[in-house]
Order: sequence, then C-alpha cells, then structure tokens
Amino acid sequence: MDHPLLPRLAARSAASPPTALAADEPFWDDVRGLYDLDASFTQLNYGFYHPSLTPVFEAELATARELNRRASHFKRFDAPALAESARAAVADLVGAEADEIVVTRSASEALNLVLSGLPFESGDEVVCSDRDYTAAEQALGERGRFDGVRVVRVSLPAEPTDDEVVRAFEAALTPRTKLLLVTQVIHVTGQILPAAELCALARRHGVPVLVDAAHALGQLEVDVRALDCDYLAAALHKWVGAPLGTGVLYVRRDRIAGVRPLFGDTAFADTDVRKLERFGNRTEAVFSGLLEALKWHRALGWRLKAERLALLRRRWTEPLRALPGVTVLSSREHCAGLSLFAVKGWNAPELVDALYREFGLHTAVQTLPSGPGVRVVPGFPSRLEHLDGLVEAVRQLSARGQQS
Repeated sequence: MDHPLLPRLAARSAASPPTALAADEPFWDDVRGLYDLDASFTQLNYGFYHPSLTPVFEAELATARELNRRASHFKRFDAPALAESARAAVADLVGAEADEIVVTRSASEALNLVLSGLPFESGDEVVCSDRDYTAAEQALGERGRFDGVRVVRVSLPAEPTDDEVVRAFEAALTPRTKLLLVTQVIHVTGQILPAAELCALARRHGVPVLVDAAHALGQLEVDVRALDCDYLAAALHKWVGAPLGTGVLYVRRDRIAGVRPLFGDTAFADTDVRKLERFGNRTEAVFSGLLEALKWHRALGWRLKAERLALLRRRWTEPLRALPGVTVLSSREHCAGLSLFAVKGWNAPELVDALYREFGLHTAVQTLPSGPGVRVVPGFPSRLEHLDGLVEAVRQLSARGQQS
C-alpha cells in the first residue's frame, strides 16, 4: 500500500506550476517530514548522495529482512524478477529499452564499465573536459598508463555559451578520437553543458559519446533517445532519491557487443547487456527501494525538483555575490542546484572546517583547475533559513579573513 502522502503530493505537483510550487514552503515541509534527519548539524552536502525518503528506506529494509530470513530461497524464487523489474523501471526513467540497461552500484561503476571496457589501442584519443568526475579521470588515467590512450582535456571557461562549449570540443577532435566524454552537469560548479548538442557533434564526426549524467538525472530531463548518445552513466542515489548503492549504465543496443566486461563473464552472449553486471552476490533490497523511490520521483517530477533546487541555490549565491572578498565560482545561467565559492583570506579546507565547527554547516571542498573552493549542495529537506544561515556565516568569516 502506498504512503498516504504520495497521492497528495502527486496531485499538488500535477496541478501547480513548478515555479510556484517550488516556493511553497508548506508543501516542502510535507516533503521534509518524509526524511529521517540528524538535527545536530545542517546538511549542505547533498551532492555526495541524497538520503532516501523514509518510505523508500522502509521498502529497502523490508526486503533486506526477507532476504536475510530466506537467504538462497529468496535468491532463487524472488530475486531475478525483482532485479528485472528494477531494470525495466530504470529503462523507462531514461527512455531506453530494458535490454540496454545495467543497474549498477554507482555512476562511477557505470563510467568504469565503459571506459575500461572499450577496445582502445595505443595512440587512440578520448576527448573530455577539465571538469570531469574523479572516477572518469582515474579510469582514463589507467587506460593511458596501461594501453597508451591519449586523454585530450578541453579547458572550459567559467561562464561559456553553449556555442563556445561545442566549438571547444570540436576543435579537440582528430581522426584518432575514439570517444567523446560529456559531463552533463559539472559536479564541482553545477554548470550545465549542452549535452544534446555535443552528442550531435560527435554523431557528425562519427565518434561514440558517453554522457556522465550523475548530477543530471533527477533534476534535468534525461532521455537517451533525445540525447542520441551511445552510452550514459548516472547515479540513482542522488536526485532520484534511490537507496545508496544504485546507479545506471545505458549502452545502446548496437554498442553492447563492443564493450568488454569489466568482470569476467562467459554466461551471456556478447550482445547481451547482462554480461556487464557480474557483480557477485549483491543485495536485491536496493531494488525494492529503487522501485519505491521512482514512485516518489514521478510524483514530484524532475521539473519541480529542478525549480526547487534552483530556488535554494539562488537563495545563498546571490547574497554571497554582493559580499566583499567572496567569489561565487558558478554562473547564474546554465547552472544546476549546486555551486562553489571562495573567500579571500581563507583556504578551502579551513573554511569548510570553520563552517562546521562554528556554525554547524556541513559543506565540502571541491577543486577547479584554478584551485579549490567550498561546494554547497542544498537538498529537498533544506529550509530557506538554512541558506540564510550560510550567508550570515560566510559574512562573518569573510570579515575575519579580511582583517587577518
């Protein structure tokens, strides 16, 4: 039986414009009440992973208990159908077919399955940006180290237009380019890259493209057919709200045979996407939580989620832009729900420590090519006063930094 609040939230979301409902604090109080939160600090690092709603967690726990009670009996009789239900539901989420989907444990694992599984040779090139996620950078570093693959990183300006981004990537393509890696939302600054246009660019040059949608899925529209990408990796435990340890890999059907399994598998045909999911004995409890999470995600809708996160971002970034000695390292436009800032007189780790120690604000250090900053990522349980408190804390710390 569904939670009684689910149909109410779905009805409100369907009946109200997203921009209006994003600013409806009583509505978000109802949403906030569905989370089990630690009140001893203010969570402003929801970008690492976003906690599940209590109904999602309870669905996961219920299956975990049943799995523990029945053990191999559950594995034989219930687990296969549960896994396939999760696969089909995730396929529907991203606009794919079920036989093109692997439910992974993270976006990092999905990225590695492609970047480590493609048949690159020495001298082949992968074009990416200088803002890609660490897991992708390290996987490419391994291909360079062991296979002689050349990684070509496009330097992105702070606030480029979409045309500038496309031109920069196009200038980096050569006859040796074997893959274009596109991060749809930069995990450091929240900058949104024109993924569809970059996929079209790759298609014109005959280059396969891998989209990293880790921070896009759940707060942007992600449709693999509309993007026309060959591969897509994303987290489900960020903005979709699925249990920790869930991600997705999409491989276009005609590309499956060309990806070598990261973990040895001879049970499935080369053209069967299941060859890529030899993860060993994993818990199917996360699939139950995932299916429940998708109900709530559909009830709210990605447009409402995006509007709410944008409102929260503006609540703190705009006041900080006016503070002396403070630099917001994210653009006003083409930006998702997370941003980065720096304060004159403070290094980023010390600032993160002071925000937590003195004000109870949990943030994180992230690094751009130009240097580190403090990343702030509000989430769906965040209150407006949480962001106002951040602004006041930074104001005090900035004044102190300028005095020293």
